[in-house]
Amino acid sequence: QEQLDPASLRVEEFDAFESADAKPHGVTVTGRRCATLSDALAALIEGSAFASYQPSGAWRDVVKSINASDAPAVGLLLIEPWDDCQTARELWQFVESITRKNVRIAWSDQVGQKTGESPAQVIPVLNLRLGCVRVSDAGATTLDLTRRLGGIGYEGLLLIDPPVGEDRFGTARAIAEVIRDVLVPRKPVKPVAAKR
Repeated sequence: QEQLDPASLRVEEFDAFESADAKPHGVTVTGRRCATLSDALAALIEGSAFASYQPSGAWRDVVKSINASDAPAVGLLLIEPWDDCQTARELWQFVESITRKNVRIAWSDQVGQKTGESPAQVIPVLNLRLGCVRVSDAGATTLDLTRRLGGIGYEGLLLIDPPVGEDRFGTARAIAEVIRDVLVPRKPVKPVAAKR
């Protein structure tokens, strides 16, 4: 069974989420943030594991353009909330209207702050329609959010901005322990027959 040692984690800072290479469980995952839907679909076809894109305009028009695409459904197309589609309910309606199987929502706690929704309200609504969750306010909120994601069997991307403040290393260690205990996949335990 793979164990995640919180003390071995490195914190890397990025100026912006433009592209990312990560190695979860020893596998390289590459993704890209794109300006248009066609750029995002092209990135997926070229081999990116995920591509994120923030639409503009009426959400029903965005649904039509995504559904009209004849590009193969490869990789994970992450849709970032935008002015016409921000609340959990709006995002849920949006994703439910998409016919492509590889579309998920990229949600962040900053969107939640803007709409007045907490992870406790968003995660049950969007559930497995989430493909990426970003936390900018590391701390108790992150611990609660991570536990909630574990409760729904979340297997998407989890981006946590490095904690700040005097206890930033203690906070980072606590977050790493929750991730290890809640989100890192475990091998199933084989049942043992009772001896008579």
